[in-house]
Parts: sequence; structure tokens; C-alpha cells
Amino acid sequence: LAQYWSSLGSSVVEFRLTFRGLQPDERSLELNPSQPYAPVAIRSTLGVEHLAPRAQLNTHRATIAPQKSELKALSSERDQLRDGARVYELQLTYRFDQSKAGLVTPRFPFDGLLYDSPFGAQLWSIYDAGKKRVATGDMYPRAVSLDKGPHRLDFVLRHSDPSKLEALKSTPLALDRPLAKSISLSVFPSRAAAAGDGTKFPSGLLHPDEAARCVVAAPEAD
Repeated sequence: LAQYWSSLGSSVVEFRLTFRGLQPDERSLELNPSQPYAPVAIRSTLGVEHLAPRAQLNTHRATIAPQKSELKALSSERDQLRDGARVYELQLTYRFDQSKAGLVTPRFPFDGLLYDSPFGAQLWSIYDAGKKRVATGDMYPRAVSLDKGPHRLDFVLRHSDPSKLEALKSTPLALDRPLAKSISLSVFPSRAAAAGDGTKFPSGLLHPDEAARCVVAAPEAD
């Protein structure tokens, strides 16, 4: 807030600031064939608000099992802890086909863990059909641009206990791809309505500190 450039002297100003809005307990939802419904609670904390929820699907996720796994002990001269424990490495290999050029975000169950991670050196690299490395990443998911064609992703984890790595040989890879066009999703007042009579969530008013629950349903299979 400032005076106009050509004004001089002091000014007296009065203003009122008002906050409003609705707060959902989830801002991002995941839907899959085994869990095609996602509940959301929406609360009004500041005033009377009109509630008419809408949801859109904007990301497609494909889950891929590793094609190959290799567990090995690393160099005793370089990869050894101060107490003498050897460091072991698990390398998982995934193969997938990129049907057209576009963005892909690789995701793993350990994403987001850094200093609190029980594992070390979470790294992945993507190679194209010519075995050229075209992208790399770590525990922080990020989108990478890939050309059309087959690709290979190598994922590496390290730990001093090989049994910990042995248990992760079947770790799935999730590939997130943005949809070219968002898909509108239906919102219902309950899971029973979503699975049964199809009654849609009615719009209405929410008073301060009042909450409403709704259910977002996955789109039709086609």
C-alpha cells in the first residue's frame, strides 16, 4: 500500500482484511483398480461457504515389476564402514516403453527420505534403446522428458545388511505421466452412493467449523 507517485504529505487510510475459503483434508488423491474410491473431508473454518466439490484426474500411473535384480558386496577397500562392516548394493532393472515423447516421473516407496532413510545411495538412471543415459535422479521425484521408444531404468540401493536388500528385490517402479486432457471425476456423498444408486454430492452451505465428507470415484474403464 503506497501513495500515488505525485501525492505529497501524509494520508489516512482505513481498510478491512477478510479471510475465507474451504479446507480439504486431502489435496491430491490416488485411485487404483483395487481402491476406486477416495474419501475427502472438507471443512469451513472461517465463515459460511458454498460447497460444490469437483475433481479431475490429471495423471496416469503405471506400476512395473523389476525385470532383473542383482545383490553384491562392494569393494572392501572403498565401501566399508568404520566398524569394518561391508556395504552391499542392490541394483534393480526395469524396462518400459514410451509410446510417445513426453514427461515421466519415476517413483519408489522410499521417495522423500534423506537423512532418516534406512538405506544409502538411492539413485536411478534411465537409458534409451541405444544405451545412452538420458536422465538421472534420487530420492526426490522429478519429471524427466523422454523420447518415444523402449527405455531401461536402473535403480540402486545400499545397506550394510544384505538381508535388508534381499527383501526389496521385488520393489515396484511407478511411472507417472500427465494426461493430455484432464478427466472429470464424479463426486458422491458416500461410498454406498458411489457403488450403488449413483446419487451425486449435493451443493450446499457449510457453516464455520462445520465439515462435510464426500467420495471421489474413479472414471469408467474406457
